[in-house]
Amino acid sequence: MNAVRQYYEVRFEVDGQETLSEGPYLLWMRHCSLLDTLLPAMLTARFSIRLRYVLKQGLLIDPCLDIVGQRLPNCFVQRDGQDTEGDIGRVTALREELGSDDAIMLYPEGTRSRNGNGGGKPRTRSNGSTGGPNRKARRAHLQSGTA
Repeated sequence: MNAVRQYYEVRFEVDGQETLSEGPYLLWMRHCSLLDTLLPAMLTARFSIRLRYVLKQGLLIDPCLDIVGQRLPNCFVQRDGQDTEGDIGRVTALREELGSDDAIMLYPEGTRSRNGNGGGKPRTRSNGSTGGPNRKARRAHLQSGTA
């Protein structure tokens, strides 16, 4: 993250840090880009706050998250509602293990979203269209690189 800060000449400031009381903390973040996964860790590290993430179970397909993510005190939940009671139990257990220097990180939208509409839903244009019935064909045409 230091390389990103130096390359883009980004500076992070935290206003009101003197008002931080003793934790544990619950953090919510809008998921707009891949940097959203790094920013909370970078900012909380300044205050020696350890993050625990609540993540969608589908991310376990990534070997790094599968191996490391499950060895750290994180929680992986299903987004399809198939195991709601189990998911609530796992999040509750995660919460009960928090110390005064811990925080739980949640992404309420559940996935990256360009416009806050929940990520996976199609974006609606100003005319109310979501791209029309040929959107899939146009996308395939663009991805193929043919003119």
